[in-house]
Amino acid sequence: MKKILIPISIILGIAAGVFMFAASRGQAEADNGFSLVREAGSVRYKESADQDYADMPADEISLPAGSFVQTSEGAFARIFLPDNSLISLSENTEVQVVWDDSTVSIQQLVGKTWNRVQSVTSGGEFTVETPSAVAAVRGTIFGVDVIDSETSVYVTEGDVDVTRFLLREGVKRPDQTISLTGNEHADVLPEGQLQKRPVRDDEKTRLWFRRNRAIDQIFERLRSEDPVNLRRRLMLELSDFEARGRNAF
Repeated sequence: MKKILIPISIILGIAAGVFMFAASRGQAEADNGFSLVREAGSVRYKESADQDYADMPADEISLPAGSFVQTSEGAFARIFLPDNSLISLSENTEVQVVWDDSTVSIQQLVGKTWNRVQSVTSGGEFTVETPSAVAAVRGTIFGVDVIDSETSVYVTEGDVDVTRFLLREGVKRPDQTISLTGNEHADVLPEGQLQKRPVRDDEKTRLWFRRNRAIDQIFERLRSEDPVNLRRRLMLELSDFEARGRNAF
């Protein structure tokens, strides 16, 4: 069956319990870019002007805004943005990261991301775009899966308004809106009513979900204990987290 790409817009509200990280301004911010950390496997990158992907020369590198990141089978990575927002990338994922003083735009072409978004300043925006969706965020924790150009959204913290926009005569027009909150999931399909449901127990026991919830707990603890040195301590504790082994979670 031929896939039909239906653009939608997903607007995510702010929950009271979102992470409020203190900004740790490093070299990545000075370059208007971000830090890429390889957790495991083959992780490749290219800058916006490059034609081909290249292997990472080290386990952590700084990249300018507009760069692309690609993980292979069995590979995992994370992206630190200048404001300490953190994006986890699963295997077989490809994204482009665009950043300026007030906005972040993640172009998610395929795969899975887990997004821990800082509280965005007034006038700013954090968006994740897929082949069929746009998620505009102020500050929350949510996952986005793109498989065969179909998008799923699941929220662990925050409130989400999901609006599907249909293409009619080349113009995107709003079709239907539903609201999601923590522990809710929605599949964006080209036909039928938009449906929400609780995140199922079998989804919560999957390795990707369990690992990211464990990382969320590290963030929450460090946010409370040492917000000034959050970035440095996160790097140390996440390295230890990886050393204990992915299958331990």
